[in-house]
Amino acid sequence: MSEPGIRIFFYTRRPFVAAGLTSVLSARQRFRLLGCCDSMAATVNGLRTRRPDILLVQLTPHTTLDELARLHASAPESRIVLWGEAPGGDFAFQSMQLGVRAILPDDTPIRDFLANLVSVHSGVLCFEKAFVDKVMLQPRIRLTQREGQIVSLVAQGLKNKAIGARLGLTEGTVKVYIYKLFKKLGVSDRLGMALYGLEHLCGGAMQDLGDIFVPQSLPAQVSHRIN
Repeated sequence: MSEPGIRIFFYTRRPFVAAGLTSVLSARQRFRLLGCCDSMAATVNGLRTRRPDILLVQLTPHTTLDELARLHASAPESRIVLWGEAPGGDFAFQSMQLGVRAILPDDTPIRDFLANLVSVHSGVLCFEKAFVDKVMLQPRIRLTQREGQIVSLVAQGLKNKAIGARLGLTEGTVKVYIYKLFKKLGVSDRLGMALYGLEHLCGGAMQDLGDIFVPQSLPAQVSHRIN
């Protein structure tokens, strides 16, 4: 028989945050913290061996879609909850496709935070209405997997030759991609593209995510939760 409690695994690079969450969860019988890791490799290994009900990820400006894809692939049955600074609209929608079932602000009160974890465990998608409304108003742009990779690498400061070497493309092919992306994104230079990548893709190289596409409306099963 499995042990009681909602089994939670936590990924954060901040030790004081880890200590605080451990203290909160250990005082409540309904939750069981299986582990807390400060690196992607350790988290992936922990997910594969522990199979938690919920993976709680502290969201920072450095969190990438690539990371979320790896985490989801490691334990696809685990529900992912992001907690921290609200991400950009495109990132938020894409994260929903990668197993994210809630995005909780970093100032969420403890009682509401725990209530959201219970709701996610029961199958509810928890997103603040104000956040969803803001996301819905943002224009949507469809990028192919390759285009998303190039934008992400430009945002990291790589030049065309380095991007080509990373992706197995010629420098000339990269130049063509970037020229077309200027028009597609409505920017006039690499700085504008880099800023777009940092805002909408949260930086970092994206790999094997397929087309980047944000639908015009939320899935019907999304529940707007207002704390």
